[in-house]
Amino acid sequence: MKRKYFNKLRIVLSSVVIISYILFINSFKESSENVNSFSEILSYNELISFIEQSVQENGYGKTSLDYTILPGKNVEIIIKLADENMDDSIKNEVHQIAIESIISYSFDPQYFRISITDYTTM
Repeated sequence: MKRKYFNKLRIVLSSVVIISYILFINSFKESSENVNSFSEILSYNELISFIEQSVQENGYGKTSLDYTILPGKNVEIIIKLADENMDDSIKNEVHQIAIESIISYSFDPQYFRISITDYTTM
């Protein structure tokens, strides 16, 4: 009787160990993926700072940049300029500066959605 009990207990404990091992491996994989996404976030922060600096160096004055990482490695960047009288040519020039910055950081521009606006419309 005790032998049957110990055999059942051994099977249950073995199952628990196997399941725990599988869960540990999966959580380890997820944590290593989070490290990659954390390093990507740091790269995005550097990129946003670089875009802001490039826009200011090209004479567009004070800016504010926000970004959001969307599903599928897509990124939305909102560039806010202090110019209330901004026209389409200024938006296109600033957009081009952002695209060139993205390329210089070895990102693919197709994954970026860039919006350019002034402070009053936000």
